Amino acid sequence: MLGAVAIGMLNNPTIAPLILYPHYLGTITLGVIFRFYKSKDNPSTISIKNKWNKKNFKIPTLKNNFSIGSALGNSVKNSLNTIALIGGFIIFYSVLVELLFISKLFNQIAHMIVHIIPLNMDVVKGIIAGLLELTTGCKVISQAPIDLIYKVLIINFLIGWSGLSIHSQALNFINGTDIDSKIYIFAKFLSWYFFFLSMD
Repeated sequence: MLGAVAIGMLNNPTIAPLILYPHYLGTITLGVIFRFYKSKDNPSTISIKNKWNKKNFKIPTLKNNFSIGSALGNSVKNSLNTIALIGGFIIFYSVLVELLFISKLFNQIAHMIVHIIPLNMDVVKGIIAGLLELTTGCKVISQAPIDLIYKVLIINFLIGWSGLSIHSQALNFINGTDIDSKIYIFAKFLSWYFFFLSMD
């Protein structure tokens, strides 16, 4: 976030705190609030005592067909699969955004929005692109002909949302777990809200 945006895109490392602190404050506030979410009488919560009960905890041994080689191989395989999956999502949304730019669809949507809200065309296109793929949107905003402070505000807005690309990755990984996808999306909207409060 700091290296790619503050230094790589905006070429101004001094604005790093303006990007970092609001998101940290918003995320910490969100974490404190969700600390109390289903904290009582949650049947899916396993107590530490039961979790580490000797009867339930089995140390891998040769008897259980465990070997360091197989464990290392599985970890490398899983890591590569994860990297490929994340890269696939990034490529898909990046290509999608590029196709929307080439097809002039972004221009048409931006013209409609500019007629309603007096904003710069490049800013509108950057926001739309950022809602889909974060990095592309931030890059477009960084090149828009507006003041630096407005670039920081819009980029922070996009980082707070994260983009559909990152949401797709996150929802894919939490699929099959006890984490509710609706709660995840709701938490992202809350992080938006707390981010803007911290910017004040």
